[in-house]
Amino acid sequence: MDSVRAKHAVELEAKRKKLEEIRKRKAAIRAAEESSSASESIHEVIGQQENKFDDFIQNILKTSVEKEISKGDDEHDVKGGKVIQVGTGRIDTLEMATTDTTMTVVSVEDRTNLLQSDVMETFLNKASRVIERALNTSSKFDIMIDYGEDVEQDGAGEEAMESLKQQHVFVDDKWSKHRAVTDVDVSPFYPELTLIAYTARNFLEEKAQDMSSQWDTMGNSPTVPLTEVAAITEGVVLLWSTALPGRPEYRFTCHSQVTSACFNPFDRHVIVGGTYSGQIVVWDTRAKSVPVQKTALSAFSHTHPIYAMAVAGTKNSYTLISASTDGRVCIWDIDHLQKPLDMLDLRISLSIVSNYTSEIKELFIGTEAGKLYSTKVDQQKKKLEAGDDNSGIDADKRNRNSLLGSSTGGLVREVIVEAVSKEGSHFGPVTAMHFNPLLPMHRDSLLLTCSLDSTVKLWSSEHPESPVLSFEPSSEYISDVRWSSVHPALFAVADSSGTVSIWNILKDIEVPVISEKISEKSLNKVRWSADGKSVITGDANGTSYIYGVPSVIALPQQDDLSLLEDKMTTFSAAAAVLQP
Repeated sequence: MDSVRAKHAVELEAKRKKLEEIRKRKAAIRAAEESSSASESIHEVIGQQENKFDDFIQNILKTSVEKEISKGDDEHDVKGGKVIQVGTGRIDTLEMATTDTTMTVVSVEDRTNLLQSDVMETFLNKASRVIERALNTSSKFDIMIDYGEDVEQDGAGEEAMESLKQQHVFVDDKWSKHRAVTDVDVSPFYPELTLIAYTARNFLEEKAQDMSSQWDTMGNSPTVPLTEVAAITEGVVLLWSTALPGRPEYRFTCHSQVTSACFNPFDRHVIVGGTYSGQIVVWDTRAKSVPVQKTALSAFSHTHPIYAMAVAGTKNSYTLISASTDGRVCIWDIDHLQKPLDMLDLRISLSIVSNYTSEIKELFIGTEAGKLYSTKVDQQKKKLEAGDDNSGIDADKRNRNSLLGSSTGGLVREVIVEAVSKEGSHFGPVTAMHFNPLLPMHRDSLLLTCSLDSTVKLWSSEHPESPVLSFEPSSEYISDVRWSSVHPALFAVADSSGTVSIWNILKDIEVPVISEKISEKSLNKVRWSADGKSVITGDANGTSYIYGVPSVIALPQQDDLSLLEDKMTTFSAAAAVLQP
């Protein structure tokens, strides 16, 4: 009985090998048909081979089934009351194997149409991003590290603690190269996601006269080559991920250069941008690359470049605050951008405004003359409401100076502001301002400002007449300054020489704790990552860098906040004594 079974198994194995050989021959013939020109002789050969193949398969199946059925009926071995039937499993295996031979082959034309379809393009983009993220994540770790190996004590460790380490470089030859970085923002929802805004290509050297009209007619056309669209598009915003540094996750375009941009902290899909033309645009990551909303060009909104904006409020009620160089500050409802909810005309030529939040109601303004001004938006609203009930000469004077009626029914409120900085102001345009985000809101707020006069100044909102401290990072223009997101006494400075310096007020007020030259081009913006362990910078050539800061410098100690408050009290008292 065992010999019969073994013989039967050998026969089936031989037939299976023969079947596999024929299947390979058929696949080779079909491949030759697709790669070579169609001819009658080839079609005849293929037809004959297919007929022979089908006949052969039928004979094998018929013979195998007959043998198995006959042997299965005759051969039953009863052992301990258990009946064993031979050959049934083998027949099922052969039937399953032959199922693949009935598969249809997709024609070359159908395959080409499928690969060129929008569905396939979307799938490939998403799948490739996932794979690249996985590969990049695995590269963060040293798989050859030996944790039990002895480490020699030398100066390498100390040197590493005194320098910044490059982690990522964001650059796209088609969309970011030769475009100056104008703004950087970190997503409040995804810490690995960074927003970077750019000017028009070669804006500082040469400006094409008809770029805007070309973008309107060609920017949305699917037939225009990508390189050509990238060349004529003026405003570009790219979303980069540290998990995918090789290419941007999203690309957004605009008819005008994007001078400022930010995430909406209350809606993960919305991105807001301010343009050189004075319009505000809104993009949605669920939509296409063009804006889903934008403001109209009107005399009763911004008419000059918007260099500062912020979203303030709560999840259920929030507004957008924007400021342009003509001295106008507008308050918007992001969902309805037809006209601003309110507008202040400060009647000064501002260069930048401070970061406005729900806690810090006061808005500080830096001007091209280097002075600081301030106004409280909430108080201005109350003045407007209270002015409706007043009468007489004072009321007429207030209405004449603070209200300008518009033909559209809107109100442009002229606000007279006075300089709060009396002594020690900057001698050049103020380029950046930032309130310390980590100090308790009931305490004194600390404001950092920087200017083209190569200085960084620290101001107290309680006594803004003169700066508390003044820093001189370099002899170059200072383009941006930013408090750390986790360390209350740490801030970063970017200058026109391409250098980033990290300062710790508790350690030293004369020299930075770290200074590193990052780019040969001027650095325009600097931001901290959400965890405070990295700084993000962008230069005038469209390249952005992420550098890691040593943990002993980036992370605060438990008593740093109280030490900073004590030190600021001492410095403020000393500054008050020096005032005339």
